[in-house]
Amino acid sequence: MLKCRILCRIKSTFWNTSISRGHIDLPDHECNTSSLLHFELLSLDGLKCRNNYVAQTLDAYISALDLIFHVVPKQLRLFLQTSDQNQKFLFLYRSLNETTPLLNDAQHDPEDQDSPVKKATPLPIAQLLIVCAIRLMDPIAFTQIFPYINEFIAFLKLTDDPSQTGFYSGLVESTFAVTQFLAIYQWSKLSNKIGRRPVIMVGTFGVALSTMYFGLSSSLTDLLLSRAIGGIFGGTVSVVQSVVGEITDASNQAAAFPIYGLVWPIGGITGPFIGGVLSNPAEKYGSIFQNSVFSRHPYFLPCLVAGIIALSGVLIGYIYLEETLRKKTRNGSQDSFIDDHEPTLRELLSIPIIRALSISAFALNFNGTAFDVLFVLFCYTPIKDGGLAFSPSTIGFTLSSSGLISSAMQIFIMPVILKRIEASRIYNISIAAWPIVFAIIPILNVIARHGLVEGTGNLDVWSNVKLWTGILLVLAISKVGGMAYSVSLILTKSNVSTPAVLAVSNGVMSCSMSLARIISPALASSVFALSHRSPVFSNADERSIPKCEKGWSLQGAGVSRPSSWVEFKSN
Repeated sequence: MLKCRILCRIKSTFWNTSISRGHIDLPDHECNTSSLLHFELLSLDGLKCRNNYVAQTLDAYISALDLIFHVVPKQLRLFLQTSDQNQKFLFLYRSLNETTPLLNDAQHDPEDQDSPVKKATPLPIAQLLIVCAIRLMDPIAFTQIFPYINEFIAFLKLTDDPSQTGFYSGLVESTFAVTQFLAIYQWSKLSNKIGRRPVIMVGTFGVALSTMYFGLSSSLTDLLLSRAIGGIFGGTVSVVQSVVGEITDASNQAAAFPIYGLVWPIGGITGPFIGGVLSNPAEKYGSIFQNSVFSRHPYFLPCLVAGIIALSGVLIGYIYLEETLRKKTRNGSQDSFIDDHEPTLRELLSIPIIRALSISAFALNFNGTAFDVLFVLFCYTPIKDGGLAFSPSTIGFTLSSSGLISSAMQIFIMPVILKRIEASRIYNISIAAWPIVFAIIPILNVIARHGLVEGTGNLDVWSNVKLWTGILLVLAISKVGGMAYSVSLILTKSNVSTPAVLAVSNGVMSCSMSLARIISPALASSVFALSHRSPVFSNADERSIPKCEKGWSLQGAGVSRPSSWVEFKSN
Protein backbone atom coordinates (compact mmCIF):
# COMPACT_ATOMS: atom_id res chain seq x y z
CA MET A 1 0.00 0.00 0.00
CA LEU A 2 1.34 3.32 -1.08
CA LYS A 3 1.23 6.04 1.54
CA CYS A 4 2.24 9.65 1.24
CA ARG A 5 1.94 12.54 3.67
CA ILE A 6 1.62 15.98 2.10
CA LEU A 7 0.88 19.59 2.89
CA CYS A 8 -1.52 21.01 0.34
CA ARG A 9 -3.87 23.91 -0.11
CA ILE A 10 -6.71 23.31 -2.54
CA LYS A 11 -8.86 26.09 -3.87
CA SER A 12 -11.80 25.89 -6.26
CA THR A 13 -14.82 27.95 -7.16
CA PHE A 14 -17.08 25.49 -5.36
CA TRP A 15 -15.02 25.27 -2.16
CA ASN A 16 -15.21 28.36 0.06
CA THR A 17 -12.54 27.12 2.52
CA SER A 18 -9.17 25.46 2.31
CA ILE A 19 -8.10 21.92 3.14
CA SER A 20 -4.70 21.72 4.76
CA ARG A 21 -2.53 19.13 6.47
CA GLY A 22 -4.37 16.35 4.69
CA HIS A 23 -3.48 12.70 5.18
CA ILE A 24 -4.26 10.67 2.09
CA ASP A 25 -4.03 6.90 1.81
CA LEU A 26 -3.76 5.44 -1.68
CA PRO A 27 -4.43 1.66 -1.37
CA ASP A 28 -4.15 -1.09 -3.93
CA HIS A 29 -6.97 -1.31 -6.44
CA GLU A 30 -8.08 -4.66 -5.13
CA CYS A 31 -11.53 -3.39 -4.14
CA ASN A 32 -14.48 -2.52 -6.30
CA THR A 33 -14.36 0.95 -7.80
CA SER A 34 -18.07 1.50 -7.06
CA SER A 35 -17.22 3.11 -3.72
CA LEU A 36 -15.16 5.94 -5.17
CA LEU A 37 -14.66 8.07 -2.09
CA HIS A 38 -14.94 7.55 1.63
CA PHE A 39 -14.04 10.42 3.95
CA GLU A 40 -13.47 10.34 7.67
CA LEU A 41 -12.73 13.25 9.99
CA LEU A 42 -9.35 13.01 11.67
CA SER A 43 -9.21 16.47 13.23
CA LEU A 44 -10.40 20.02 12.68
CA ASP A 45 -7.51 20.68 10.32
CA GLY A 46 -7.31 17.41 8.49
CA LEU A 47 -9.12 14.85 6.39
CA LYS A 48 -8.26 11.21 5.94
CA CYS A 49 -9.31 9.82 2.59
CA ARG A 50 -9.71 6.13 1.77
CA ASN A 51 -10.68 5.19 -1.76
CA ASN A 52 -10.87 2.15 -3.97
CA TYR A 53 -9.42 3.75 -7.01
CA VAL A 54 -5.74 3.74 -8.05
CA ALA A 55 -4.72 7.35 -8.52
CA GLN A 56 -1.70 7.75 -10.73
CA THR A 57 -0.95 11.23 -9.42
CA LEU A 58 -2.28 13.47 -6.71
CA ASP A 59 -3.10 16.20 -9.26
CA ALA A 60 -5.26 13.83 -11.28
CA TYR A 61 -7.06 12.74 -8.14
CA ILE A 62 -7.84 16.36 -7.09
CA SER A 63 -8.93 17.26 -10.63
CA ALA A 64 -11.33 14.33 -10.72
CA LEU A 65 -12.82 15.33 -7.37
CA ASP A 66 -13.16 18.93 -8.53
CA LEU A 67 -14.90 17.77 -11.72
CA ILE A 68 -17.39 15.70 -9.73
CA PHE A 69 -18.31 18.65 -7.54
CA HIS A 70 -18.88 20.88 -10.57
CA VAL A 71 -20.68 18.44 -12.83
CA VAL A 72 -23.22 17.10 -10.35
CA PRO A 73 -23.71 19.74 -7.63
CA LYS A 74 -27.48 19.48 -7.64
CA GLN A 75 -27.41 15.70 -7.36
CA LEU A 76 -24.88 15.91 -4.53
CA ARG A 77 -27.01 18.38 -2.58
CA LEU A 78 -30.09 16.22 -3.10
CA PHE A 79 -28.16 13.18 -1.91
CA LEU A 80 -26.95 15.00 1.19
CA GLN A 81 -30.44 16.22 2.03
CA THR A 82 -32.09 12.84 1.65
CA SER A 83 -29.43 10.53 3.09
CA ASP A 84 -29.44 10.61 6.87
CA GLN A 85 -26.98 7.72 7.12
CA ASN A 86 -24.07 9.16 5.19
CA GLN A 87 -23.00 11.73 7.77
CA LYS A 88 -19.39 11.74 6.55
CA PHE A 89 -20.40 13.09 3.15
CA LEU A 90 -22.58 15.56 5.02
CA PHE A 91 -19.60 16.72 7.03
CA LEU A 92 -17.54 17.23 3.87
CA TYR A 93 -20.29 19.29 2.30
CA ARG A 94 -20.61 21.44 5.40
CA SER A 95 -16.88 21.84 5.87
CA LEU A 96 -16.56 23.24 2.36
CA ASN A 97 -19.50 25.67 2.65
CA GLU A 98 -19.70 26.90 6.25
CA THR A 99 -18.19 30.19 7.33
CA THR A 100 -18.34 29.34 11.05
CA PRO A 101 -15.99 27.00 12.91
CA LEU A 102 -16.87 23.36 12.52
CA LEU A 103 -17.74 20.97 15.31
CA ASN A 104 -16.21 17.61 15.79
CA ASP A 105 -18.21 14.40 15.53
CA ALA A 106 -19.01 14.37 19.21
CA GLN A 107 -20.46 17.88 19.07
CA HIS A 108 -22.15 17.64 15.72
CA ASP A 109 -25.93 17.41 15.76
CA PRO A 110 -27.32 16.47 12.35
CA GLU A 111 -30.66 18.05 13.24
CA ASP A 112 -29.31 21.48 14.25
CA GLN A 113 -30.27 24.71 12.51
CA ASP A 114 -27.20 24.76 10.23
CA SER A 115 -28.10 21.44 8.65
CA PRO A 116 -29.33 21.51 5.05
CA VAL A 117 -32.15 19.22 6.19
CA LYS A 118 -34.90 21.28 7.85
CA LYS A 119 -38.08 19.50 8.79
CA ALA A 120 -41.44 21.26 8.74
CA THR A 121 -42.90 22.09 12.13
CA PRO A 122 -45.90 19.83 12.88
CA LEU A 123 -49.12 21.71 12.30
CA PRO A 124 -50.95 22.41 15.60
CA ILE A 125 -54.15 21.09 14.09
CA ALA A 126 -56.19 20.99 17.32
CA GLN A 127 -55.65 24.65 18.20
CA LEU A 128 -56.00 25.68 14.56
CA LEU A 129 -59.41 24.00 14.30
CA ILE A 130 -60.53 25.62 17.57
CA VAL A 131 -59.51 29.05 16.29
CA CYS A 132 -61.32 28.36 13.01
CA ALA A 133 -64.47 27.25 14.88
CA ILE A 134 -64.50 30.49 16.88
CA ARG A 135 -63.79 32.59 13.80
CA LEU A 136 -66.63 30.83 11.94
CA MET A 137 -69.21 32.52 14.17
CA ASP A 138 -68.41 35.94 12.73
CA PRO A 139 -69.12 35.24 9.01
CA ILE A 140 -72.27 33.30 9.91
CA ALA A 141 -73.61 36.24 11.92
CA PHE A 142 -72.52 38.71 9.24
CA THR A 143 -73.76 36.94 6.10
CA GLN A 144 -77.07 35.56 7.38
CA ILE A 145 -78.68 38.99 6.81
CA PHE A 146 -77.86 39.14 3.10
CA PRO A 147 -80.77 37.06 1.74
CA TYR A 148 -83.42 39.11 3.55
CA ILE A 149 -81.95 42.56 4.28
CA ASN A 150 -83.74 44.23 1.37
CA GLU A 151 -86.99 42.52 2.29
CA PHE A 152 -86.48 43.54 5.94
CA ILE A 153 -86.11 47.18 4.95
CA ALA A 154 -89.30 46.94 2.89
CA PHE A 155 -91.07 45.32 5.88
CA LEU A 156 -90.08 48.24 8.14
CA LYS A 157 -91.40 50.67 5.47
CA LEU A 158 -88.35 52.86 5.60
CA THR A 159 -89.07 54.10 2.09
CA ASP A 160 -91.93 54.00 -0.40
CA ASP A 161 -89.55 53.98 -3.36
CA PRO A 162 -88.22 50.45 -4.07
CA SER A 163 -85.27 51.93 -5.93
CA GLN A 164 -84.04 53.44 -2.63
CA THR A 165 -83.90 50.08 -0.87
CA GLY A 166 -80.29 49.66 -1.96
CA PHE A 167 -79.34 52.94 -0.30
CA TYR A 168 -80.70 51.85 3.09
CA SER A 169 -79.20 48.36 2.87
CA GLY A 170 -75.82 49.90 2.05
CA LEU A 171 -76.19 52.28 5.00
CA VAL A 172 -76.91 49.39 7.37
CA GLU A 173 -73.93 47.38 6.13
CA SER A 174 -71.59 50.40 6.22
CA THR A 175 -72.47 51.10 9.87
CA PHE A 176 -70.93 47.79 10.89
CA ALA A 177 -67.72 48.68 9.06
CA VAL A 178 -67.51 52.19 10.57
CA THR A 179 -67.52 50.98 14.17
CA GLN A 180 -65.29 48.02 13.33
CA PHE A 181 -62.78 50.41 11.78
CA LEU A 182 -62.70 52.47 14.97
CA ALA A 183 -62.34 49.41 17.24
CA ILE A 184 -59.88 47.10 15.44
CA TYR A 185 -56.61 48.83 16.32
CA GLN A 186 -57.66 49.32 19.94
CA TRP A 187 -58.55 45.63 20.30
CA SER A 188 -55.14 44.72 18.83
CA LYS A 189 -53.29 46.91 21.33
CA LEU A 190 -55.39 45.59 24.21
CA SER A 191 -54.58 42.00 23.23
CA ASN A 192 -50.87 42.81 23.59
CA LYS A 193 -51.52 43.74 27.22
CA ILE A 194 -54.07 41.23 28.53
CA GLY A 195 -53.64 38.40 26.03
CA ARG A 196 -55.41 37.14 22.92
CA ARG A 197 -57.84 34.74 24.58
CA PRO A 198 -59.94 37.17 26.70
CA VAL A 199 -60.23 39.64 23.82
CA ILE A 200 -61.50 36.94 21.46
CA MET A 201 -64.03 35.68 24.04
CA VAL A 202 -65.46 39.16 24.70
CA GLY A 203 -65.66 39.93 20.97
CA THR A 204 -67.51 36.71 20.10
CA PHE A 205 -69.98 37.24 22.96
CA GLY A 206 -70.71 40.80 21.76
CA VAL A 207 -71.30 39.62 18.20
CA ALA A 208 -73.84 37.07 19.48
CA LEU A 209 -75.86 39.68 21.40
CA SER A 210 -75.79 42.27 18.60
CA THR A 211 -76.99 39.66 16.07
CA MET A 212 -80.04 38.79 18.15
CA TYR A 213 -80.74 42.49 18.71
CA PHE A 214 -80.71 43.03 14.94
CA GLY A 215 -83.50 40.48 14.48
CA LEU A 216 -85.71 42.35 16.97
CA SER A 217 -85.24 45.74 15.27
CA SER A 218 -88.40 47.73 14.57
CA SER A 219 -86.88 50.92 13.17
CA LEU A 220 -83.91 52.23 11.25
CA THR A 221 -82.34 53.34 14.55
CA ASP A 222 -82.46 49.77 15.88
CA LEU A 223 -80.91 48.42 12.69
CA LEU A 224 -78.05 50.90 12.79
CA LEU A 225 -77.43 50.56 16.53
CA SER A 226 -77.34 46.76 16.42
CA ARG A 227 -74.91 46.79 13.51
CA ALA A 228 -72.76 49.40 15.25
CA ILE A 229 -72.49 47.19 18.34
CA GLY A 230 -71.68 44.21 16.14
CA GLY A 231 -68.93 46.19 14.44
CA ILE A 232 -67.32 47.18 17.75
CA PHE A 233 -67.10 43.59 18.95
CA GLY A 234 -66.32 42.32 15.45
CA GLY A 235 -63.09 44.32 15.62
CA THR A 236 -61.43 41.39 17.36
CA VAL A 237 -60.98 39.67 13.98
CA SER A 238 -57.40 40.97 13.76
CA VAL A 239 -56.60 39.31 17.09
CA VAL A 240 -57.83 35.95 15.75
CA GLN A 241 -55.54 36.39 12.74
CA SER A 242 -52.64 37.07 15.09
CA VAL A 243 -53.33 33.80 16.92
CA VAL A 244 -53.08 31.89 13.64
CA GLY A 245 -49.80 33.61 12.91
CA GLU A 246 -48.43 32.79 16.36
CA ILE A 247 -49.23 29.08 16.26
CA THR A 248 -47.61 28.61 12.82
CA ASP A 249 -44.28 29.35 11.18
CA ALA A 250 -42.87 29.58 7.66
CA SER A 251 -42.55 25.79 7.36
CA ASN A 252 -46.28 25.03 7.87
CA GLN A 253 -48.16 28.20 7.01
CA ALA A 254 -48.81 27.00 3.43
CA ALA A 255 -51.04 24.34 4.99
CA ALA A 256 -52.42 26.40 7.89
CA PHE A 257 -53.64 29.53 6.13
CA PRO A 258 -55.73 27.73 3.48
CA ILE A 259 -57.44 25.87 6.35
CA TYR A 260 -58.07 29.18 8.10
CA GLY A 261 -59.19 30.60 4.77
CA LEU A 262 -62.00 28.02 4.73
CA VAL A 263 -63.73 29.85 7.58
CA TRP A 264 -65.29 32.58 5.50
CA PRO A 265 -66.43 30.26 2.66
CA ILE A 266 -68.03 27.88 5.15
CA GLY A 267 -69.64 30.83 6.91
CA GLY A 268 -70.67 32.11 3.50
CA ILE A 269 -72.50 28.81 2.91
CA THR A 270 -74.05 28.49 6.36
CA GLY A 271 -75.05 32.12 6.98
CA PRO A 272 -77.05 32.74 3.78
CA PHE A 273 -78.65 29.31 4.13
CA ILE A 274 -79.84 30.18 7.65
CA GLY A 275 -81.03 33.60 6.52
CA GLY A 276 -82.81 32.34 3.42
CA VAL A 277 -84.52 29.34 5.02
CA LEU A 278 -85.48 30.78 8.43
CA SER A 279 -86.48 34.33 7.53
CA ASN A 280 -90.21 35.15 7.76
CA PRO A 281 -91.11 31.66 9.09
CA ALA A 282 -94.77 32.50 9.81
CA GLU A 283 -95.39 33.06 6.10
CA LYS A 284 -93.27 30.13 4.93
CA TYR A 285 -94.18 27.48 7.46
CA GLY A 286 -97.67 28.47 8.56
CA SER A 287 -99.26 27.63 11.90
CA ILE A 288 -96.09 26.58 13.70
CA PHE A 289 -94.95 30.19 14.01
CA GLN A 290 -98.32 31.97 13.97
CA ASN A 291 -99.14 34.27 16.89
CA SER A 292 -95.58 34.17 18.23
CA VAL A 293 -92.63 36.52 18.44
CA PHE A 294 -91.57 35.20 15.03
CA SER A 295 -94.71 36.55 13.39
CA ARG A 296 -94.24 39.99 14.98
CA HIS A 297 -90.50 39.93 14.17
CA PRO A 298 -90.30 37.82 11.02
CA TYR A 299 -86.50 38.10 10.76
CA PHE A 300 -85.66 37.27 14.36
CA LEU A 301 -85.41 33.47 13.92
CA PRO A 302 -82.29 33.47 11.67
CA CYS A 303 -80.67 36.04 13.96
CA LEU A 304 -81.49 33.93 17.01
CA VAL A 305 -79.97 30.82 15.46
CA ALA A 306 -76.83 32.74 14.39
CA GLY A 307 -76.56 34.23 17.88
CA ILE A 308 -76.79 30.81 19.54
CA ILE A 309 -74.06 29.52 17.22
CA ALA A 310 -71.86 32.47 18.24
CA LEU A 311 -72.49 31.74 21.93
CA SER A 312 -71.37 28.16 21.33
CA GLY A 313 -68.13 29.63 19.98
CA VAL A 314 -67.65 31.46 23.27
CA LEU A 315 -68.09 28.17 25.14
CA ILE A 316 -65.63 26.33 22.87
CA GLY A 317 -63.05 29.06 23.30
CA TYR A 318 -63.47 29.23 27.06
CA ILE A 319 -62.84 25.49 27.42
CA TYR A 320 -60.27 24.72 24.75
CA LEU A 321 -58.57 27.87 23.42
CA GLU A 322 -55.01 28.35 24.66
CA GLU A 323 -53.30 31.68 25.16
CA THR A 324 -50.68 32.30 22.44
CA LEU A 325 -49.21 35.61 23.53
CA ARG A 326 -45.72 34.95 24.80
CA LYS A 327 -45.52 35.28 28.56
CA LYS A 328 -42.32 36.85 29.80
CA THR A 329 -40.96 36.96 33.32
CA ARG A 330 -39.83 39.92 35.33
CA ASN A 331 -38.11 39.26 38.65
CA GLY A 332 -39.35 35.68 38.47
CA SER A 333 -42.98 36.70 38.17
CA GLN A 334 -45.29 34.94 35.70
CA ASP A 335 -48.32 37.09 36.44
CA SER A 336 -48.30 39.67 33.70
CA PHE A 337 -47.78 40.03 29.98
CA ILE A 338 -44.79 42.20 29.19
CA ASP A 339 -44.85 43.55 25.65
CA ASP A 340 -42.16 43.56 23.07
CA HIS A 341 -41.66 47.01 21.62
CA GLU A 342 -45.02 47.93 20.14
CA PRO A 343 -44.65 50.29 17.16
CA THR A 344 -46.96 53.23 16.74
CA LEU A 345 -49.31 53.56 13.79
CA ARG A 346 -47.00 56.13 12.23
CA GLU A 347 -44.01 53.81 12.57
CA LEU A 348 -45.90 50.94 10.98
CA LEU A 349 -47.08 52.98 8.01
CA SER A 350 -43.53 54.24 7.45
CA ILE A 351 -42.52 50.65 6.59
CA PRO A 352 -42.91 50.29 2.78
CA ILE A 353 -44.10 46.67 2.91
CA ILE A 354 -46.78 47.38 5.53
CA ARG A 355 -47.90 50.50 3.68
CA ALA A 356 -48.18 48.59 0.39
CA LEU A 357 -50.17 45.81 2.06
CA SER A 358 -52.50 48.34 3.69
CA ILE A 359 -53.28 50.10 0.40
CA SER A 360 -53.74 46.79 -1.37
CA ALA A 361 -55.98 45.48 1.43
CA PHE A 362 -58.18 48.54 0.99
CA ALA A 363 -58.49 47.92 -2.76
CA LEU A 364 -59.15 44.21 -2.27
CA ASN A 365 -61.94 44.76 0.26
CA PHE A 366 -63.45 47.57 -1.78
CA ASN A 367 -63.82 45.05 -4.57
CA GLY A 368 -65.09 42.19 -2.43
CA THR A 369 -67.57 44.24 -0.39
CA ALA A 370 -68.95 46.02 -3.44
CA PHE A 371 -69.49 42.69 -5.14
CA ASP A 372 -71.31 41.26 -2.11
CA VAL A 373 -73.63 44.27 -1.93
CA LEU A 374 -74.21 44.68 -5.65
CA PHE A 375 -74.71 41.01 -6.41
CA VAL A 376 -77.42 40.67 -3.76
CA LEU A 377 -79.09 43.85 -5.02
CA PHE A 378 -78.77 42.60 -8.58
CA CYS A 379 -80.42 39.31 -7.67
CA TYR A 380 -83.23 41.03 -5.72
CA THR A 381 -84.07 43.67 -8.36
CA PRO A 382 -86.87 42.84 -10.84
CA ILE A 383 -85.76 41.70 -14.27
CA LYS A 384 -87.40 44.64 -16.01
CA ASP A 385 -85.30 46.99 -13.85
CA GLY A 386 -82.01 45.26 -14.62
CA GLY A 387 -81.85 42.44 -12.04
CA LEU A 388 -82.79 38.77 -11.77
CA ALA A 389 -85.90 38.90 -9.49
CA PHE A 390 -84.67 36.15 -7.15
CA SER A 391 -86.51 35.34 -3.90
CA PRO A 392 -84.62 35.45 -0.56
CA SER A 393 -84.44 31.64 -0.61
CA THR A 394 -82.89 31.63 -4.09
CA ILE A 395 -80.47 34.38 -3.09
CA GLY A 396 -79.46 32.29 -0.08
CA PHE A 397 -78.93 29.25 -2.30
CA THR A 398 -76.82 31.30 -4.71
CA LEU A 399 -74.60 32.67 -1.94
CA SER A 400 -74.24 29.18 -0.48
CA SER A 401 -73.09 27.96 -3.91
CA SER A 402 -70.52 30.74 -3.81
CA GLY A 403 -69.27 29.42 -0.48
CA LEU A 404 -68.94 25.90 -1.89
CA ILE A 405 -66.84 27.18 -4.77
CA SER A 406 -64.61 29.11 -2.38
CA SER A 407 -64.23 26.10 -0.09
CA ALA A 408 -63.16 23.89 -3.00
CA MET A 409 -60.54 26.45 -4.01
CA GLN A 410 -59.18 26.72 -0.47
CA ILE A 411 -58.92 22.94 -0.10
CA PHE A 412 -57.70 21.81 -3.51
CA ILE A 413 -56.05 24.81 -5.16
CA MET A 414 -54.56 27.13 -2.53
CA PRO A 415 -52.15 24.65 -0.86
CA VAL A 416 -50.84 23.55 -4.26
CA ILE A 417 -50.21 26.99 -5.75
CA LEU A 418 -48.71 28.35 -2.51
CA LYS A 419 -45.99 25.70 -2.79
CA ARG A 420 -45.30 26.46 -6.46
CA ILE A 421 -45.87 30.19 -6.91
CA GLU A 422 -44.58 33.13 -4.90
CA ALA A 423 -47.25 34.53 -2.57
CA SER A 424 -46.93 38.09 -3.85
CA ARG A 425 -47.54 36.92 -7.43
CA ILE A 426 -50.66 34.98 -6.39
CA TYR A 427 -51.88 38.12 -4.64
CA ASN A 428 -51.50 40.31 -7.73
CA ILE A 429 -53.17 37.73 -9.98
CA SER A 430 -56.11 37.42 -7.57
CA ILE A 431 -56.93 41.12 -7.35
CA ALA A 432 -56.71 41.38 -11.14
CA ALA A 433 -59.77 39.09 -11.42
CA TRP A 434 -62.26 41.68 -10.13
CA PRO A 435 -62.68 43.80 -13.31
CA ILE A 436 -63.64 40.61 -15.18
CA VAL A 437 -66.35 39.88 -12.59
CA PHE A 438 -68.02 43.27 -12.99
CA ALA A 439 -67.83 43.08 -16.78
CA ILE A 440 -69.77 39.79 -16.90
CA ILE A 441 -72.62 40.62 -14.48
CA PRO A 442 -74.82 42.78 -16.80
CA ILE A 443 -74.94 39.98 -19.37
CA LEU A 444 -76.92 37.89 -16.86
CA ASN A 445 -79.83 40.34 -16.99
CA VAL A 446 -79.85 40.23 -20.79
CA ILE A 447 -80.07 36.42 -20.65
CA ALA A 448 -82.95 36.64 -18.16
CA ARG A 449 -84.86 39.19 -20.29
CA HIS A 450 -84.67 37.06 -23.40
CA GLY A 451 -85.64 33.89 -21.56
CA LEU A 452 -88.83 35.21 -19.96
CA VAL A 453 -91.94 33.27 -20.88
CA GLU A 454 -94.81 35.71 -21.39
CA GLY A 455 -97.60 35.47 -18.85
CA THR A 456 -95.68 33.30 -16.38
CA GLY A 457 -92.73 35.43 -15.28
CA ASN A 458 -90.51 32.34 -15.44
CA LEU A 459 -87.55 31.52 -17.66
CA ASP A 460 -87.52 28.78 -20.24
CA VAL A 461 -85.29 25.76 -19.62
CA TRP A 462 -82.45 26.72 -21.96
CA SER A 463 -82.30 30.28 -20.58
CA ASN A 464 -82.20 28.89 -17.04
CA VAL A 465 -79.21 26.74 -17.99
CA LYS A 466 -77.40 29.71 -19.53
CA LEU A 467 -78.26 31.97 -16.60
CA TRP A 468 -77.00 29.60 -13.90
CA THR A 469 -73.88 28.81 -15.94
CA GLY A 470 -73.18 32.54 -16.06
CA ILE A 471 -73.86 32.94 -12.33
CA LEU A 472 -71.47 30.11 -11.46
CA LEU A 473 -68.83 31.64 -13.74
CA VAL A 474 -69.17 35.02 -12.00
CA LEU A 475 -68.98 33.42 -8.56
CA ALA A 476 -65.95 31.30 -9.49
CA ILE A 477 -64.00 34.29 -10.83
CA SER A 478 -64.94 36.32 -7.74
CA LYS A 479 -63.51 33.55 -5.55
CA VAL A 480 -60.26 33.67 -7.50
CA GLY A 481 -60.16 37.31 -6.46
CA GLY A 482 -61.07 36.29 -2.91
CA MET A 483 -57.99 34.05 -2.60
CA ALA A 484 -56.02 37.23 -1.98
CA TYR A 485 -57.49 37.42 1.54
CA SER A 486 -55.61 34.31 2.70
CA VAL A 487 -52.44 35.29 0.87
CA SER A 488 -52.45 38.73 2.52
CA LEU A 489 -52.23 37.06 5.94
CA ILE A 490 -49.14 35.13 4.82
CA LEU A 491 -47.52 38.27 3.42
CA THR A 492 -48.20 40.18 6.62
CA LYS A 493 -46.80 37.45 8.88
CA SER A 494 -43.69 36.97 6.75
CA ASN A 495 -42.76 40.65 7.12
CA VAL A 496 -43.04 41.10 10.90
CA SER A 497 -40.66 40.01 13.62
CA THR A 498 -42.43 39.86 17.01
CA PRO A 499 -45.91 39.00 18.34
CA ALA A 500 -46.49 42.62 19.35
CA VAL A 501 -45.71 43.85 15.84
CA LEU A 502 -47.80 41.04 14.33
CA ALA A 503 -50.85 42.04 16.37
CA VAL A 504 -50.74 45.73 15.49
CA SER A 505 -49.81 44.97 11.86
CA ASN A 506 -52.89 42.77 11.54
CA GLY A 507 -54.78 45.62 13.18
CA VAL A 508 -53.59 48.04 10.50
CA MET A 509 -54.54 45.58 7.74
CA SER A 510 -57.98 45.08 9.25
CA CYS A 511 -58.45 48.84 9.63
CA SER A 512 -57.75 49.27 5.92
CA MET A 513 -60.27 46.55 5.14
CA SER A 514 -62.89 48.13 7.39
CA LEU A 515 -62.34 51.53 5.84
CA ALA A 516 -63.07 49.97 2.45
CA ARG A 517 -66.22 48.39 3.91
CA ILE A 518 -67.33 51.83 5.13
CA ILE A 519 -67.07 53.44 1.72
CA SER A 520 -67.82 50.55 -0.59
CA PRO A 521 -71.42 49.54 0.34
CA ALA A 522 -72.79 53.09 0.37
CA LEU A 523 -70.96 54.10 -2.83
CA ALA A 524 -71.72 50.90 -4.74
CA SER A 525 -75.41 50.79 -3.75
CA SER A 526 -75.82 54.50 -4.54
CA VAL A 527 -74.30 54.04 -8.00
CA PHE A 528 -76.61 51.05 -8.46
CA ALA A 529 -79.61 53.22 -7.53
CA LEU A 530 -78.53 55.84 -10.09
CA SER A 531 -78.09 53.15 -12.73
CA HIS A 532 -81.45 51.72 -11.72
CA ARG A 533 -83.22 54.96 -12.71
CA SER A 534 -81.26 55.35 -15.96
CA PRO A 535 -82.32 53.99 -19.37
CA VAL A 536 -79.26 51.72 -19.48
CA PHE A 537 -81.16 48.81 -17.89
CA SER A 538 -84.44 49.30 -19.70
CA ASN A 539 -85.56 47.91 -23.07
CA ALA A 540 -82.47 45.72 -23.32
CA ASP A 541 -81.80 43.72 -26.43
CA GLU A 542 -78.68 42.34 -28.08
CA ARG A 543 -77.62 45.83 -29.13
CA SER A 544 -77.91 47.11 -25.56
CA ILE A 545 -75.37 44.70 -24.11
CA PRO A 546 -72.53 47.20 -24.60
CA LYS A 547 -74.70 49.83 -22.85
CA CYS A 548 -75.38 47.44 -19.98
CA GLU A 549 -71.70 46.75 -19.67
CA LYS A 550 -70.99 50.45 -19.66
CA GLY A 551 -73.47 50.99 -16.84
CA TRP A 552 -71.93 48.23 -14.72
CA SER A 553 -68.42 49.33 -15.68
CA LEU A 554 -69.19 52.66 -14.04
CA GLN A 555 -69.61 50.74 -10.81
CA GLY A 556 -66.72 48.41 -11.63
CA ALA A 557 -64.41 51.36 -12.28
CA GLY A 558 -64.94 52.68 -8.80
CA VAL A 559 -64.63 49.20 -7.39
CA SER A 560 -61.94 47.51 -9.43
CA ARG A 561 -59.51 50.11 -10.57
CA PRO A 562 -57.73 50.55 -7.22
CA SER A 563 -56.43 47.00 -7.60
CA SER A 564 -54.45 48.03 -10.65
CA TRP A 565 -52.78 50.84 -8.69
CA VAL A 566 -51.11 48.40 -6.32
CA GLU A 567 -48.26 46.22 -7.52
CA PHE A 568 -47.07 44.42 -4.41
CA LYS A 569 -43.81 42.55 -4.31
CA SER A 570 -42.50 40.77 -1.25
CA ASN A 571 -39.00 41.43 0.01
